[in-house]
Amino acid sequence: MTELTHIPSRPTTDFLDEKIRAAISNYFNSALAVLITSLLLAIALISLDAKLTTKVLVWLGFQAFWSSILLFLYWRYRHNHQSIRHMWEYGLELPLSLLTGATWGIGWAVLIEPENITSAFFLSITICAVVLGYVVSTPLHKAVTITGVLACLIPVILMALWLGGLLFYWIAAAATIFAIVGCVYGLKLNQIYMEVLYQREENQRLLDALSKEKQQVETISREKTRILAAASHDLRQPMQAMRLFEGLLAERLTDSKQQTLLNKLSQSSKNLASLLEALLDVAKLDAGAIQTQPQPVALNQLFRQLYQRYADIADTQDIELHYVETRQYLFTDPEQLNRILSNLLDNAIKHMGRPGKILLGIRRHGNDLRLEIWDNGKGIPQHEQQRIFEAFYQLDNPERNRTKGVGLGLSIVKRLTDLLGCELRLVSTPNLGCRFMLDIPARIRLTEGSPTALTPHTHDTQLAQSPPQNLHTLLLSQIA
Repeated sequence: MTELTHIPSRPTTDFLDEKIRAAISNYFNSALAVLITSLLLAIALISLDAKLTTKVLVWLGFQAFWSSILLFLYWRYRHNHQSIRHMWEYGLELPLSLLTGATWGIGWAVLIEPENITSAFFLSITICAVVLGYVVSTPLHKAVTITGVLACLIPVILMALWLGGLLFYWIAAAATIFAIVGCVYGLKLNQIYMEVLYQREENQRLLDALSKEKQQVETISREKTRILAAASHDLRQPMQAMRLFEGLLAERLTDSKQQTLLNKLSQSSKNLASLLEALLDVAKLDAGAIQTQPQPVALNQLFRQLYQRYADIADTQDIELHYVETRQYLFTDPEQLNRILSNLLDNAIKHMGRPGKILLGIRRHGNDLRLEIWDNGKGIPQHEQQRIFEAFYQLDNPERNRTKGVGLGLSIVKRLTDLLGCELRLVSTPNLGCRFMLDIPARIRLTEGSPTALTPHTHDTQLAQSPPQNLHTLLLSQIA
């Protein structure tokens, strides 16, 4: 059996209130159970022996009296028990348990008819049910449980011994064993219930503490983000001054060694500026400082600008960049959409891992549109595909080579897509390539002209007739 943890001997105020509330809420059910059981027993005894009518009615009146007290206590204190909390356990619960238990036990002694075995059977079965009811319904205070059990069974034991005879000696022995078992079981049940209540109180205390800590952390995080976002201009100024001084130094330093050092300094400042820009972008996004300014965006013009910006960079790494022309317009923030696609293209170029091709285009997806960037590079393993959107996480860059970025690009992309109300998804197969998809809801779609499938625009004129290997040809045939 699993050993229960130690229960403190002095419960807290909240715990005591919980016990009182649970006990009072049980008074209504207990009163109904007493009334119904007493009425059924009274009907059975009177039908068996009419001579018991007077005794039964007097006993039934006592039961009704105690039940009315329980109902009154339930009605009076179920919502406000503070006035009785100082006397509840020993001034209310214990006397009630003693008196109601004695009413059942003395009732058995008064109503028993030695020559009527059937009535003895009914009375004994009822007493057993009452004892079990005490054990189950009063587990919050072990003294109350034991008092109720003994108040029920001691009169039965004494009366059975006084009546004598094999049957009643057997009843006395059975009642004694039942009393011992009931008390032991009641103590165990009390221990279990108390442990549950203490555990619930402890869980609530920990939950309150956790909630308080969470609020403090969120407050600190918001304050940090707000300060960083507000100070972005002041932080960028020193970097701009450094770039200016680097230009002045480049004009004055003619020695090759000095030029080498200056180049290293310049590269370091570029890396620092890149990291700072990314951090400030994240801070501004987290602080909600970036407000979108939706306007019509001609995707074809945006694709052409991206191609002109990244085609030469891709060429230096033996990567061919292509885009598919489109007449589609979107009603969204052009600056943020440009940043999203720029980051995705920059990420694809840096992490291709081998010569290959990259394709940018848009196509229909149900009633919505889907911007897609395909590459046939090394791909991303399944277990890494969610982590790449985490801040500062970089795949295959344990040495933290700054030429591969700082690990914030895709994290920023994810925040920006949420800001624009779009959904970013990734499908990738190792050694086959990656497919980044930006699902654009129909509400931000504008149409100019009719949807037309156009040929890809690329410096490789053979692409339209011979699409890049491992790139989905469907993207070339369903462009809007």
